[in-house]
Amino acid sequence: MLQLATKHIQSVAAGDFTKPTPPEYLQMKDEIGILAQSVDTMQSSLKKLIQGVMDASVNIVERSTHVNQTISELNAGIQEISYTTETLSAGMEETAATCEEMNATIFEVGGTVQILATKAQNGAASSEEIDQRANELKTNALISQQKANQLYATAETDLKASISQSKAVTQISELSQAILQIASQTTCSL
Repeated sequence: MLQLATKHIQSVAAGDFTKPTPPEYLQMKDEIGILAQSVDTMQSSLKKLIQGVMDASVNIVERSTHVNQTISELNAGIQEISYTTETLSAGMEETAATCEEMNATIFEVGGTVQILATKAQNGAASSEEIDQRANELKTNALISQQKANQLYATAETDLKASISQSKAVTQISELSQAILQIASQTTCSL
């Protein structure tokens, strides 16, 4: 009888919680019965604990997936902002200072995204906070994109105005040359 109880305890110790404690041991009133009841209680507690860990793992995986999806959206937004920044930098020297600020913001967002990704992969203990921060970063990225679009529109307007003014200067130059030619012809005839 003691050998069978020992085998059951050894199987529980090895992690096999599928075999129930034999009822005849649970009904015993001696030390073996008390030991069997304790092992049965321990086995039930361990099953509940393992189920709780599994449920928490599923929750962490779901939240990590959501965070990774948000990070992917942020990365796509960052790439678009980066392209707009490069276009503006090539167009106007005056907007270079603003573009540097945007690049610094993008770098900061990228760094924060990397931190969030690392935290998500390491356990997501504070996944609700990470989700909130990711949404704030997304909002900041959209604001940066709007600023970039506004700067682009301003730069385009300034560039068109400069082109228009350069055309006027070209016309004045042509008229000046024509006047100089007439004046030189007039001087030669005198």
